[in-house]
Amino acid sequence: MQININQLQIPKPTVQASQALKLIAESDTDFNALANVIMQDPLLASALLRYANSPINRRSSEISNVPTALNILGLKSVRSAIVSSTLHSLCSDSTSIDKQILQHMLNISTVCRLIARITCQEREYDLEFLGLIHDVGMLVLATNFEEQYQELFLKSHQDNVAIDKLEESEFGMSHDTVTAHLAHEYRLPKAQIELLRNFHSDVVSPASNNDANQDEWILSMAHLLLSEYTAEELLVNETLKKGLPDLQKLLNISDSQVDELREEIKNTTQG
Repeated sequence: MQININQLQIPKPTVQASQALKLIAESDTDFNALANVIMQDPLLASALLRYANSPINRRSSEISNVPTALNILGLKSVRSAIVSSTLHSLCSDSTSIDKQILQHMLNISTVCRLIARITCQEREYDLEFLGLIHDVGMLVLATNFEEQYQELFLKSHQDNVAIDKLEESEFGMSHDTVTAHLAHEYRLPKAQIELLRNFHSDVVSPASNNDANQDEWILSMAHLLLSEYTAEELLVNETLKKGLPDLQKLLNISDSQVDELREEIKNTTQG
């Protein structure tokens, strides 16, 4: 089966979410206008407050209103909350596979941010966003081809075969191709788009640079560490190019720092 990537149903933000993302992208964002737009969409406002009060962001007191959340979180975190809300809307009520994939994306996003705090703190929110959308192509395939993808997901577990390999056989492409196709919509840098396009392959992108290499290593490490705390039935079996020892060395992360990460992952993610 050869799919047409341009005919896939993709996650589209609401009118308010689109307006909010446009405001965030401006060089001088009007926070009052942004707050007003978000408050016009109850689901979007709820998603923002849920994100603001999540374990990785939690403060001494609960954040209970949108203007306060905007002032405390910063624009990059608000972007992640808005896109997270959009991805939630894509999930159907009839299957749990898409919800499992979305939870995997949310957890990877959190772990990428935790690793970035050690390796490149100034870019932690960029890595959080990369982790959030890294498998959006998988979510799109799961919701467009519900029954077929559920069979692939189960086969991946039963036969211990990476889901990206099964996708290539079934659809003529892996979810990486779909993710890269959609990444332009999220205004990712070219190097990150190419990273996502080739995340499970041995292809080296000509757009690769030091940041892109670091991003790939962090994304890979996030998968390996998260897998230690994810229930077996919720695991997403994907091809990874490097093991944990190699990634530790490349990212200059000590054993004690990895132990600290493991403890943070237990406390901040949903397994």
